[in-house]
Amino acid sequence: MEYSDYDATGLASAIAKREIGVREAVEAAIARIEKLDLTINAIVMDDFDGALAKAREFDNRRSEVDEVFYGVPFLVKDNNVYIDGFPTTFGAKPLREHRAAQSEIASSWEAAGLITLGKTNLCEFALTFTTEPTWRGATRNPWSLDRTPGGSSGGAAAAVAARFVPMAHANDAGGSIRVPASCCGLFGFKPTRGMVSLAPHDTDGWFGLNHEHVISRSVRDSRAMLRVHGNKAFVTASLDALLPRSSLRIGIIRTGLMGTEADAGCEAALLKAARLISAMGHETREISFPAELNELATVVPLLAAHGIAQTAKMAGMTADEGAAEAFEALSLELLQLAENTSTDSLEAAKQALPKARHLVDTLFEEVDFIMTTTLASELIALGTLTTDGAAYDFQKSFATMIGFGPYTMPFNLSGHPAMSVPLHFSAQGLPIGVQFAGKIGSDGRLFSLANELEQSAPWAHCQPPDFGSESP
Repeated sequence: MEYSDYDATGLASAIAKREIGVREAVEAAIARIEKLDLTINAIVMDDFDGALAKAREFDNRRSEVDEVFYGVPFLVKDNNVYIDGFPTTFGAKPLREHRAAQSEIASSWEAAGLITLGKTNLCEFALTFTTEPTWRGATRNPWSLDRTPGGSSGGAAAAVAARFVPMAHANDAGGSIRVPASCCGLFGFKPTRGMVSLAPHDTDGWFGLNHEHVISRSVRDSRAMLRVHGNKAFVTASLDALLPRSSLRIGIIRTGLMGTEADAGCEAALLKAARLISAMGHETREISFPAELNELATVVPLLAAHGIAQTAKMAGMTADEGAAEAFEALSLELLQLAENTSTDSLEAAKQALPKARHLVDTLFEEVDFIMTTTLASELIALGTLTTDGAAYDFQKSFATMIGFGPYTMPFNLSGHPAMSVPLHFSAQGLPIGVQFAGKIGSDGRLFSLANELEQSAPWAHCQPPDFGSESP
């Protein structure tokens, strides 16, 4: 097998059996990056020399029992997680030298044997569903170079789709794992709230909206990675739970936030998934998001504003300093919103999260899982979503973002686990994901459903064609 044919679990197994060397795997990853990333622009910083030195060290010793991803090349999204040897910029030029002590999650990756090659691109402060920062430039989708790879984890998704690495770190505060997974034909899982910690620097991640995990090619990689960096007691209890043998009840939701309906391509993906679910022996029924979620979702910009204000404060930045150092227009507007919001208003906004959990909990009184299309429209062109420049307008940009991805944010508000599964391709051959969500703490059962779907409709063979290194 070639390097690009392996998922992370398979590559670790091949390394353990001495079928491929760690240095060979790392060199193959670097070669793909050097060949293709001038076009894709997924990688924003690297330490290839350090990764090669570690690979040589790994080849000279055998893996320990708990090093489940021994020697597997890995990439980290350039926000939230602090790693020794790299700055963590959150995609913002004013934070280009921002560093802090290594995060516990990064230490867990090292303990699992992963070798970090570098960091991936994101939109500034992870604020929208595309990856087109003014500072570092747009990341292109390997499936179609003029389309978005999604956001905010677009660099991670593009890197996995282009087979730079078999999986990459990502995070999700409104859909930023699931949206790019859908755009790039990958598996994207958002765990239950509180499953993965950002200690010691941040305990709740945008007051609970944010969830850390990975984007991967296979279900088994995602599940194994959650065991690596998840809360041990919580993960063990959740992941050991199995699906009942009886038929599952799957609730299908067609209308997203603000009354948004899916376009024909995404509706076709949903109908195809419904037929697959029925063929697997499960029951489907139509349900709806509670209307109250629309009002609760309006607090997301305020919570995001205070989240990025906390980051800027930690880095010693203020809105005024940021203006001089060229924060993007969206970031500046949210930083100013945070400055002008009272403590009482912020506390009131934070109450949207337990309210949303209660509303979504009520849906699970009648179904085992919820199914939606991940996005409301097929892949949008680069330049459609703006966060800076003369064309930027906050209300218009927020409405465009919700119009593109109205199905993911409810589960960030509520904290329920949710995943995007690559089950469909458009008439143009571009990927369209289908989202499934489960009860709080049902991550293991959601993975089990994903395994069933992966076996019934395999996607590992689906990949974008390679292309030259010159810009289109």
